[in-house]
Amino acid sequence: MNRAAIALALIAVAQAGRPVRADRDEVQAQEPSGDILQREGRLREAERAYRDALSKVRKLRGEGDPRVADAVIDLASNLDAQGKARAVEDLYRLEIDVSRKNADPGNTRVLSTAFAEWLLKSRRPADAELLARGALDLGLRSLQPGDWRLGNAKSVIGATLVAQKRFAQAEPLLLEAQKGLASATDAPEDIRQNAIRRLVDLYEAWEHASPGQGKMAEAARWKARR
Repeated sequence: MNRAAIALALIAVAQAGRPVRADRDEVQAQEPSGDILQREGRLREAERAYRDALSKVRKLRGEGDPRVADAVIDLASNLDAQGKARAVEDLYRLEIDVSRKNADPGNTRVLSTAFAEWLLKSRRPADAELLARGALDLGLRSLQPGDWRLGNAKSVIGATLVAQKRFAQAEPLLLEAQKGLASATDAPEDIRQNAIRRLVDLYEAWEHASPGQGKMAEAARWKARR
């Protein structure tokens, strides 16, 4: 097997291991220690492959190429799977700063959205909200109205508001995001489903916080559309 094939195989291993830290710890608790060491070794090898891929795409395609952002996100996912939260945060902050300095709104927007979603998973919704709002502002200036990426940014912002129990503010944003994604023919299916899931999460959390307002009926209505 040549080096390229080995790198692809390693990357496939890393792609399969993208849970947040809590899920990673739960899996490791069920694995024999030898299997854990082997898995961590494979992830470290994959990390080197991802870093090499990021360096190469920069040299071949240039800083503003969208594949640079994709490579950064892949590397961040690998680091996340290894439980390296500080490294994930440092990577995103560095790369967002680089893209801003290079006046590259596309990669800045993509990386800011990805970082916001990671911060949300890491239970830092206020920080995530700031990043997601910045990504939306960039999108409104650089994307066409109706672009599915605008809907996704709004959906992520709505999720950060739900996590902060700001339900009344989250509701119109999540509804608008879902409507936009439903009408965008090129929107990825997983992004559409995320928008619906976030509406379910909104109404279930709202009902739990303030029972008796009929929010579970709304949650059930959106669940039926998944």
